[in-house]
Amino acid sequence: MINPSELFRQAESEHILTELQTRLEQYYQLTNQRIIDGSNEFVSVKSDGAYTVQTPPVAEKMAPGLNDYFPETKFVSLLEILSTTNQVTSFLGEFKRSKLKYYRARPSDRSFFAGMLGLGCGIGIKRMAQISSLIDEAELERTVNWHFSLENVEAANDRILTFMDKLELPSVYLQDSDLRHTSSDGQRRMQRAQEELGAKIGSGAPS
Repeated sequence: MINPSELFRQAESEHILTELQTRLEQYYQLTNQRIIDGSNEFVSVKSDGAYTVQTPPVAEKMAPGLNDYFPETKFVSLLEILSTTNQVTSFLGEFKRSKLKYYRARPSDRSFFAGMLGLGCGIGIKRMAQISSLIDEAELERTVNWHFSLENVEAANDRILTFMDKLELPSVYLQDSDLRHTSSDGQRRMQRAQEELGAKIGSGAPS
């Protein structure tokens, strides 16, 4: 707790100004002494008494609190992003098989990743199998046909979004808790956009 006598002392403006003047004078003397003895490397005094001041360089830094969140490499492959995301969220577990008539072993993770890249990047499944090593075209087609249902994709997306909402990063620069935006906001906006698009098509509105 604050001592009442301290409050009274701070209220005395003359005492405060005198104390600040004393401190300022001490700093002036210290600065001048460092210039005279040459220990201040940013001030140069010429023979005629004139002086120049060099501004110290400021090292560029990333915003505090973000350095640990980004990799040192400038580029990260989509495959590495998918693999790392699956390691922390296990979202591939949501890609359940839709056809159980003929049982086959679950496809490898790389087949799921190849299917995502082939469809998401517009490469195509057949072309993706041709340009990828260790990817069997028949297995890739089965993976997409039997596991890539809309329900599975949405469930996997929900699992990733749930994990993202628990991360510390969205709160690093949070100033107003009432205005916080979560990853699910984008999902809701996308869903509304799809509903509006469907309504326009249904009403015969021109595209």
